[in-house]
Amino acid sequence: MTSFKDVQRFLFQYRGTVLGFIAVLVFSQARPTPGSVGLGILLGAAGEGLRVWSIGYSGQITRALVPTSICLITAGPYSLVRNPLYLGNLANALGVLVASSGG
Repeated sequence: MTSFKDVQRFLFQYRGTVLGFIAVLVFSQARPTPGSVGLGILLGAAGEGLRVWSIGYSGQITRALVPTSICLITAGPYSLVRNPLYLGNLANALGVLVASSGG
């Protein structure tokens, strides 16, 4: 029997692949326009930029299923929002949604 922890580990380990698969499904039903694609690219680029900036401050030790950071990070993007990686993910997802929506 598969436990919740097994599913959680799988989704964490393959999160990029799972999200990529969802993006392919969204784009397969897409009816984009040049404007929606442009805005989507801007949102996605902003989200990815925020993620790169955030990872530069938090480092690799915070990117594990069980974080091992020895202190709370309060500089850079973390001084503006509690979890900038989630905000970056949201901007990326909105970018895909907007780019595929059309109008």
